[in-house]
Amino acid sequence: MARKYKNNPMTAYETLDEMLDSDIDAVLVMVPHIFHDDIVVRCAEKKKHVLCEKPMGTTIEGSQRMINACNGQFYSDDASF
Repeated sequence: MARKYKNNPMTAYETLDEMLDSDIDAVLVMVPHIFHDDIVVRCAEKKKHVLCEKPMGTTIEGSQRMINACNGQFYSDDASF
């Protein structure tokens, strides 16, 4: 892939804050499930588009935090939340 997209260089970030302070538009959240809500909220606070893998969250409260952070504009294909 790197060769195919050599005119669009990829950047490696050392921290989530460094990545969120960059000019990226969107974040794909693919971390252990217990971290989903915190990371999605942090991304939403920086006005990034967020795609989160299933399950949405590990608790109802965490899932609600994610929905609230995204101003209620949340879609999940996870029928279990």
